Formats: sequence, C-alpha cells, structure tokens
Amino acid sequence: MIKFVSRPNIIYIIQLIIWNVLRKIEKTIISEVFYFDDSPLFSLLMFIGEFSAGLIISRYQKHSFAKKKL
Repeated sequence: MIKFVSRPNIIYIIQLIIWNVLRKIEKTIISEVFYFDDSPLFSLLMFIGEFSAGLIISRYQKHSFAKKKL
C-alpha cells in the first residue's frame, strides 16, 4: 500500500508538475496563434518572460524584506 505523506519538500515536485503543464499549454497556444513552431524566437520570448518574472520577484522580495527590518 502506498502512503502519501505531507512533507515540506513535496511542494517542489508539485510546482514542477504545474509549471511543466502550464509551459506546454503556453507553447501550444503560442504555436497555434502566432505560428512560431519551435523557432529561436520562441526560445527568446520564453527567456525574456522568465528573466523578467524572476527580476520582478527578486525586486519585490528585496523591497519587502527591507521594510520588515525597520
């Protein structure tokens, strides 16, 4: 019998599954609407989106942690 235990690190596996599914959905939508079909432009758009999201999150965390210290 398989037991499912709630562990703190299980969130990373769940996030991996969620982000992979969302990326496949996004890739399908982009390829059908804009007709990119695995072009280098698609890779560039994915990089810019992920980089900008990471930059926004890191700036937000830096700003919110600075306020908590005061």
